[in-house]
Amino acid sequence: RRGVRCPQCRCCIFMCPCMFCCHPDTTIDRESLIREMRAASKSRTVNMAMIEDTLREDREFRKRQKFKWKRRWNLCCCCFWLLLICGSTAAVLLLALGSWSLLCYGEDCGFEARMHFGVVFTPSKKIVVLGGTNKAVNFGDVWEGNADGNGWRLLAENAPFGPRHGHALLCHPGTGELFLIAGDVQGVGEMPSKPTNDVWMSDDGGTQWYLQTASAPWLPRKYLGTAINENGVIFLAGGNIGYGMSGLNDVWKSEDGGKTWSPLTLVAPWTARHSFAFVRLSGGSRPGRLYVLGGEDGRRLHDVWASDDGGRTWSVMTFTHTREQRFSVYEERASWTPRASFPAVADKDGFLTLTAGATDEEGDASYSAEVWQLPTPADEDLEWYERKTKDDR
Repeated sequence: RRGVRCPQCRCCIFMCPCMFCCHPDTTIDRESLIREMRAASKSRTVNMAMIEDTLREDREFRKRQKFKWKRRWNLCCCCFWLLLICGSTAAVLLLALGSWSLLCYGEDCGFEARMHFGVVFTPSKKIVVLGGTNKAVNFGDVWEGNADGNGWRLLAENAPFGPRHGHALLCHPGTGELFLIAGDVQGVGEMPSKPTNDVWMSDDGGTQWYLQTASAPWLPRKYLGTAINENGVIFLAGGNIGYGMSGLNDVWKSEDGGKTWSPLTLVAPWTARHSFAFVRLSGGSRPGRLYVLGGEDGRRLHDVWASDDGGRTWSVMTFTHTREQRFSVYEERASWTPRASFPAVADKDGFLTLTAGATDEEGDASYSAEVWQLPTPADEDLEWYERKTKDDR
């Protein structure tokens, strides 16, 4: 009130009693009180002591009223902000932990039930499903559906790349071009596994396919990890060569749509593995960071490796784990149980989400239905003396 030079007035008390700062310090004027007392006593002399007592009582009453409304105002503000914070927290939790919706099931999806297939979400808001297996046969078809999981249509029943499973399917985030990489063209029924090292491309959403290379310089593989950046550079890592649980730990890249490849490292520090999650961050505080999460190297894993130089060098991440609810330890493993054959995606803010996977549990728990999330790393690296812990989070 003083800052904007707002006058005190009696109407403020009745119009907005909670605005204690607008309350006048007094509501009785000395001269008006003297005139009223003279008129009541019909005498020119008045009791000044009574006048002063009346004025003092008025000031004290107004002071108590201001204090009362100030306290109510502070309480009201505290309740408002508490309600706002609780409501925002509840909204975030509902959005983060909200229930999943089934988009289509069985015949509603159009294509047959399958596993180890490729799926991408295109810039045109379409879902593309390619290949896979039902353990009896491999599929070589391509399907397209709307973002809501409806309106599925067959784009190619027998695509030129042939039936396969365990391949990688990527979508260029700018042009929408599709890239099919490697996979197993046999490995079903009694047929032995036969991984490939070919690369195919489609520039029309999956109807027509063109061979980029029939034999890339890296070993034939399946269950590999791939990622693509905004400029169309393709990254490839690890995989299974088709013999038991044998894996790979090399990293390659291609800058021309899979036609030619160059190695980034032939022996990464993480164990040779397959069926892991391979993710590239497109935003957040570490754009371009690559992650290798979990997988299988003869046993299921739950370690997390990161590379900030495009896959050339890697470092294992440490996480905080509470022991006996009393103390914390720092271990080179994530909080989720060891698992393989699971997807992981990252949003534009660098927020990483991991879902499901095959675990070491028995019975119904052998396939997880969990959802885990990892926030983007800190904005800047702290000096060693600024770190509170050695935890990467």
